[in-house]
Order: sequence, then structure tokens, then C-alpha cells
Amino acid sequence: GMARFVSSVATEWIVRSREPLVRAAIPMLASVTGRRWQSQQCAGGWQDSDCDGFQWEHPLNAIEVAELDSKVDALVSTGLWRDLFASPTTEWRAKCIAAVPSTPTLSARLATITKDLAQGHGFALLRGVPVGRYTREEAAVAFLAVGLEVGLPVCQNALGHLLGHVCDHGDDPSDPAVRIYRTSDRQRFHTDSCDVVGLLCLEPADVGGESSLASSAAIYAHMVDTAPALATELERALHWDRKGEVPPGKDEHYLGPIFNFHAGRLLTIYDRRFIETCPRHAGVPPMTQTLTDALDLFESTAADPRFRLDMDLKPGDLQLVHNHTIVHARNAFTDSATQRRHLLRLWLSLDDGVGWELPPIYADGRYGNIDRTSGVPVGGIIAHSDALPTVPIDPV
Repeated sequence: GMARFVSSVATEWIVRSREPLVRAAIPMLASVTGRRWQSQQCAGGWQDSDCDGFQWEHPLNAIEVAELDSKVDALVSTGLWRDLFASPTTEWRAKCIAAVPSTPTLSARLATITKDLAQGHGFALLRGVPVGRYTREEAAVAFLAVGLEVGLPVCQNALGHLLGHVCDHGDDPSDPAVRIYRTSDRQRFHTDSCDVVGLLCLEPADVGGESSLASSAAIYAHMVDTAPALATELERALHWDRKGEVPPGKDEHYLGPIFNFHAGRLLTIYDRRFIETCPRHAGVPPMTQTLTDALDLFESTAADPRFRLDMDLKPGDLQLVHNHTIVHARNAFTDSATQRRHLLRLWLSLDDGVGWELPPIYADGRYGNIDRTSGVPVGGIIAHSDALPTVPIDPV
């Protein structure tokens, strides 16, 4: 049923698309039936026989938890992890990995997950990180240790934070300069400015805060099938607000499409609020009705139960999402006096040979460096010149 539906959408899209690269452009198209995610790498669209159920949950076993504990103990007891975050590069990560005990079982699992993120379905959920018995420092170090096996951390804001705290800081969500992750407001479907975003749940909200994912390739296919003019609207360069996080020598805003075809792939960048707030800047035209309609269709497709996968993150759940192929969202939430939603966040740059080649226009936007061969990570927010990379253990 669902596989047949996706097959018809994808095949029709491939036949009708103006893009000659499109047969190779989408390494996978995916859709959701209830809680079961089905995916398959196939150039010519879906066939029922191609679609195998994919197990996206990865409960850590006792050996993997013990290996993670050994990493945490080595990094915390020496205080070494603090020194190693001064300048995150590939050489720095090699030193960090050399400084902790070998963890063959956990490392093999994370290598498989990393390949799945970049080449397959685009997301994973590890369960069972023992945050209940970890101190805040130990939980942060455990998360960083897992993240280092996937990629290199990059800055998440202009303050240079390599570790983020997703919780209600009391910021005003109606302020156009405010990043929504710092509020309790609903966060609409979006991507982050990095290859992979990781979230480790320390504590869920009292009410709400559920996470949702959708395949941006499947959204694009559906838009081309149902409203090709609106899909085309999101292939043109749009104005994006930097929300005050402006690299030296750059404007307060930048240009770039939502749907980017490059090197035989479709890469998607999406965050509606950064488009809607941009006309506040001089020289940026107001939004058109066509653009509004296109954004509406993108989001209604992402939110459609046929395309959306919901996750209710529990303490110790660690979610990893590939931003180039997946959009994510979260429901509004309410904290109580005894239960406050708190997730740790990492933005990660994948290694050369694993991470995707990025379009040149990404360098002018929020990505900065896009050269994976340089040893310097790609993506992330360019920190203010006086802000050194930091790993705040508590919310800032």
C-alpha cells in the first residue's frame, strides 16, 4: 500500500522532472506507515519488492554501555575533554580518540549508523545512554564521545557553543532575532546548518515536546507531483535572515534555494522563520503569495501522517538526523516545577568520503567552509571573532 503510493509519486516525479540528474539525484525516497519507516536506495523510484522494514531504534546493549562508561571515565577523570575542545579539527579528534580506551562494539555500531545517516534513511535513535546515573558533566562527555565517532562538532551559535542546551531559556518566540530552540514554542519543520544534528534527552517536558521527522526528498517528490509550480518556487534563490549571527564581511541576510541539486543529489535547507523575518532588512522584497503557498505545501506535506515519523524522546534517548535529507520538528511543551525539558545538542560535520559534497552557494550562506578535505569541519554558525569554541555544561 504505502510502498505502492510512494512508487507512483516517485516514478511520476522522475518522468516529469526537468532535472536530468534526477535519476541519480535521490539516493533514497522514504515514507512512513504508522511507526514503521520504509526506505531503499533506488535510482528509479520505489518497487514493492525493494521496500524492507527498517529498524531505526538502536538500544545500547550492556557491552556498549560499559564501553561508553570507559570513555566517560577516561575523559572526565583526566579533565582531558576540556583541553581537547579548544580547536576541533580532524587531528584533534584523532588525539581525543587515542586518549580513551578502545570501544570496538560501540564503535562498530556507530560506524554503521553513520553510514546509514549519509547513505540511507538519514536518521537513527540510540536508546539507553545511562543519563540517570551520570552527572551533568558525564552526560555531556558521553554525548561528545558518541558524537566524535560520527563527525566533528561545529559551532551552533555566534557565541561559539559546541554543545547546545535545548530548553526553555525564557526567550520571547515572537522576537524575530530569537532562535526558537531557546523557547517552549512549537518548532516547525526545519533543517540545521550542519550535516548531522544530535539530540540527547536528559529530561522530557511535563507535557508535549515530541519530535517529528520527514524525508525532504519525499516532500519534494510529492510537491512536483501535486503542484510543480510550487516545487519550482523553492528551487530559486530566496532571501534568508541571519538573525544577527553575521560572519565578518557578510550581509544581514543571504540568498539560496530550499531545494538544491548538486553532484547528482538533492540537498534541502529549510527553516521558514528565517525566510519570513528577512523582509525586515533593507532591500529584501516582501514575501509573495506564491512563496507562501509553496512553504505551506512543504510543511503540510511534512506534517502529513503518510510522510511523518513521530518520536517521543525519553531520558537516555540519543537522536541523530542527517539535515540534507531530513527535516525535523517538535511540538510546543509545558514544563512543571519538578520536570523541565532539557536536551543536549551537537551539530556534527561528517568526514570527507562520508559527508556529501555541498553546493558552492552554501559557502555564502550559513555553512562557511564547505571543503571537507581541509581537515576543518564544514557547516556551523561562524562564531564572533572574540568567541572561542566552548562546551557549556549548563544552559547559557
